[in-house]
Formats: sequence, structure tokens, C-alpha cells
Amino acid sequence: MLIGDKSLKILVVDDENDLAEMIKSAVELKYKSDVFTAKNGQDGLEVIRKKKPSYVISDIMMPDMDGLDMLRSLRSDENNIPVIFISAFVDIENTMEAIRLGAADFIRKPFKIHELYHSLDRLIELDKPQEQFTQPLSALGKMNWEFATKDFNVQVFASQLAQFVTKSHTIPIHEKNSFYVVVSEALLNAREHGNLEMRSHVKDEDMAEYERLMSERLRNPVMANRKIHITFEHANRDIKITISDEGSGFDHRLIDSEEFYSHDNLMKQHGKGLLIVKSYMDSVIFNDKGNTITLIKSIKKPPKTF
Repeated sequence: MLIGDKSLKILVVDDENDLAEMIKSAVELKYKSDVFTAKNGQDGLEVIRKKKPSYVISDIMMPDMDGLDMLRSLRSDENNIPVIFISAFVDIENTMEAIRLGAADFIRKPFKIHELYHSLDRLIELDKPQEQFTQPLSALGKMNWEFATKDFNVQVFASQLAQFVTKSHTIPIHEKNSFYVVVSEALLNAREHGNLEMRSHVKDEDMAEYERLMSERLRNPVMANRKIHITFEHANRDIKITISDEGSGFDHRLIDSEEFYSHDNLMKQHGKGLLIVKSYMDSVIFNDKGNTITLIKSIKKPPKTF
């Protein structure tokens, strides 16, 4: 599915009519798509049934039926449509449940429109037909990759991996979006915050400055040629993804602190990636330096063989 594709349809669910209309106009402007609106989760389910949108952008706190109940209803009906949540308040328990149900992203109100565009762009990338890995993955076994930072496309790699693990039935199809987002977050941390030494708070303060600094560092041959090392392994009842960068690392003990799981940290639009990773994966392990992360996900049944 591409921008401007007439089959691209998006539903906005929010009881704030002015905000829903603003989102509708912004999405129509960029994606040239049909955009529908609904005022709560119940109305949203009806629009989904009739219009069959590609993606849903939804508030969480709404009268009659909230966004989480709408998502639960969709998954109970085996509807795997991606849902992006936009909310002024999210708690950790609801966030973890939503991620397990396949929520595609969380955006804090008030938000900047580029944040929503970024989330939609990731979903559209995931739905594109992808070329196979240069080294084909096996449903069982271990594979390794190494990329220079300047040449590495996080979204394409994460999309290929997400498509593989769902097509091989390693993870259920409704978790495809969560898996993609989680792997993307871990890879972005390695590329941007590890090898390019970018700081996430700059995104909140000035996105243009963040992009300028990143472009500048990609022209620095030392930073641009730092490697990202990835290992994918399926053994027994687990899949294991290990991602290493060549940056200076960080104090990973911070993610086990109470502050890490606080509401304030959850509602940071940037810098919340590790919290989303920990909410979805069954185990997250760092090396002492903090520049290698291992993600472990238990699977419910053996993968399909080819």
C-alpha cells in the first residue's frame, strides 16, 4: 500500500470533534486517502465493519466505549487492523495490554502532526511487499547480519523480519504490528542513540534540529561507518534477537527503576521506546556496557516449515 493509493482508507475515532476533523484534514492532505471519523469505540466498530479501513487512529478515553474496549472487540473477532492510540493519559497496565493486543503505537496529546505521520509511515512500510533478506531466514536456526549505520534502513529490515515471523506462524498475525514496532525501536536505538550518539530529548524540543544533527553525524565517517550487528535465533520455544552497536552504551540499570515505569516517562513521545520493548518482549537483557540488547519472545506453537 502506497501514499496516494486509492485503496488506503483511515478511520479517526475521537469524541473531540475539532481534533478528529484536524487529524482527518492532515491525513487526507498527505496520504490522499479516504478518511472517516467516529465519536467513540462503538461507532468506530460500525465504521470498521462497513468501510473496512486500512488503519485506525483512536483516542483511548471516550464515552460509551473507549479505545481499549474497541481494540479488545476487534481482536476477539480476529480483526487484525492496526490501531494507533492518541491520548492525554495512558497507564502502564493498559499500555502493556494494548501492545499485547497489537496496538501499533501510542502518541501523547497534545502532539505534533509529524509524530502521527511517522507512525502511519511505519505501518505503510510494513504493508509494502518486501524483498527477501539477502540471506534467507530459516524457520529454525540462527542468522547474522552486519550493517554500516549509513546504509541501514531500520523500517525495511524490521518489516522483513515481521513479515517472516508471521508468515512462518512463529508469532500470531495480530502481533505483527507490535513485533514490527518493538524491533524498529530497538534498531533505532542502536542506529541513532548508539552509533550516532543522538539524544531523544532533542526530538521533543526541536525535530528540525534533531534531523539536522543526524544528517551532520551521518557525514562523519567515524560515526557513519560504525556497525550494527544483528542476530536472529529460533531455538526450542523462543525467538531471540540480539542487536549490538558500536557506541558508548548507557546505564541500563535505569530501566529497572520506578521512574522508568512512571506515567511521566510513558507519556514522553520520544524516549519511550524501551518501555514499549519491555512491555511486549518476555525478556530484555543488556550487556554490561549497555550497547547490546537481547530480546526474547516465547512462542505458543512450533513455526511452519517450508
